[in-house]
Amino acid sequence: MENATLQSIYHKAEAFLLSVSPISSTELQEYFNIKMQFSTINDIAFRLFYSLQNNTMMPNVIKFWQRQDEMKKILFDYDVIQITTNYKELDALYEKFKAVFPVKNADSKFNLWLKYAKGILDGSKFLCSFTSAQEFDNYIKSRTKTEEDTIQIIWDIKNQIHGFGFALVCDFLKELGYTRFPKPDVHLKNIFVALNLCENDDIAVFKAIINMADAVNETPYKVDKIFWLIASGGYYLHAQKIRGNKDSFIKFIQDNL
Repeated sequence: MENATLQSIYHKAEAFLLSVSPISSTELQEYFNIKMQFSTINDIAFRLFYSLQNNTMMPNVIKFWQRQDEMKKILFDYDVIQITTNYKELDALYEKFKAVFPVKNADSKFNLWLKYAKGILDGSKFLCSFTSAQEFDNYIKSRTKTEEDTIQIIWDIKNQIHGFGFALVCDFLKELGYTRFPKPDVHLKNIFVALNLCENDDIAVFKAIINMADAVNETPYKVDKIFWLIASGGYYLHAQKIRGNKDSFIKFIQDNL
């Protein structure tokens, strides 16, 4: 896709977002600039466990955000060394979840709590390989010099943690403050595919977002957020939710491109 087309779509998206937003342009800027959101391995673990449940029906079952008090106790304030020490077997953590939360169909091998417990233990083992948050930061930054390196590190993390798909790894790293990991979620996929910017594939959407960001000299994080706000209507920093405008935006671009 030519840069001129990417630039045109991006600037139209900016204008469209401002036209439908329930908040001011100044307030919107709060969504586009993110700082590093961690200083300890525990902070990183918190974000990993939160992102781990951001998949299909899991948020409605796990309810990580609403159950933080219980989660902190069960997961030792997100201390990954204590987690791996105290829950040496999957069943130990799963039994703890069953004792505290209303786990339905507990005997099913497809149970979402069981899947979540496995992901937590895998994620804790992964983070135990780092001695500090700085070492983790160096690990990420040293392996994101090129687009292909960036994609490879996503796959590497995905393959180590049960339940982590490509998009969820992006969610994890993006929300930690890394701006070159846009999340190819359903909203971004729908828009970018409908506008013929890429194929309906996680990596293709990921690359298309980065290409657009580079074309307009912005971060992929900001491009991601503009299209996500248009589609979702979720202005979470201001506790406001409006109806999503994905379909009307797609039609607007198709009519005016």
